[in-house]
Amino acid sequence: MNQDTTFSVSEIRSQRDETERQLALLKRRMDALQRMTDAAEELAALDAENELGPTEAPHSSTPGQASEPKSTGARALCILQAHQNEERLVRMVWDEMVGRGWAQNSKDGRAAVRVALLRLSNRHPEVTRVARGDTHAYMWKPNGNSTVRHDQNGTLTLNL
Repeated sequence: MNQDTTFSVSEIRSQRDETERQLALLKRRMDALQRMTDAAEELAALDAENELGPTEAPHSSTPGQASEPKSTGARALCILQAHQNEERLVRMVWDEMVGRGWAQNSKDGRAAVRVALLRLSNRHPEVTRVARGDTHAYMWKPNGNSTVRHDQNGTLTLNL
């Protein structure tokens, strides 16, 4: 049996307007939740840095050899630069830090790396952040004008 359903243009517009209003509210909620997630991850990273302190990784530099980068951000940047033009997920950067002996495997360690990579992408145009599903990948794309080096104290210097 055929049901004859008719909608008025004004009815359709009204439903569309209500749906757009609901969508706008959902987007605002999603943005707020993302800001809260970022803040929680940053707090976890700060707690992890505070908990691990400056002795989180062994120091095994010899005279004339540059020591390891000191901060999580400098370490992440060093890893990105070692894999220029290759996308690296947070997990990959974290695994390499642990593998290099720069960090101990801890529950908050990956969050610290996530925050460090986000900060690097915000501060340095050479660090590209790319959405990959529900996560992000990061990549070092040198622009030809920048040089990055670590001095003997592990201090990172970026010249743009």
